[in-house]
Amino acid sequence: MTRLLDLLEINRGLFTKMEALALQQEKSLEDERGKSFLELQSQRERLRNEVDRNTVKFQTMGKNHPDDLKNPRVYILSQEITKIIHSIQKIDKEMETRISEKKDSLFVRIKEHRHGQRALKGYGGHPSKKAKYISRMG
Repeated sequence: MTRLLDLLEINRGLFTKMEALALQQEKSLEDERGKSFLELQSQRERLRNEVDRNTVKFQTMGKNHPDDLKNPRVYILSQEITKIIHSIQKIDKEMETRISEKKDSLFVRIKEHRHGQRALKGYGGHPSKKAKYISRMG
């Protein structure tokens, strides 16, 4: 039983770290620090992989000892983990919206830049052809 609770405790700690990283990512997105954002994302990915490994162990242990799953502490920890996951999902959704807005803004700026380049080319002089000497003598 203790091993099952230990895995849940570990996962709760990992999800708490993921939530903190998500908040840091949100801050780096606001500050437009792309490199920091990507580094935090890779840290979150490593934590997610560890959570996945622990979840597989938990499921295996739960199948082998189904009575252990009836412990009220298991339910409480599961509820806490669920709340943290919902918080992370909310943060991720907000970041997704901001990224989409920034992407759209960038596309508009690129389009305006291209339009400006075409206009400048229209005002520029056309290159003249090289003069050729044509001999009119015999």
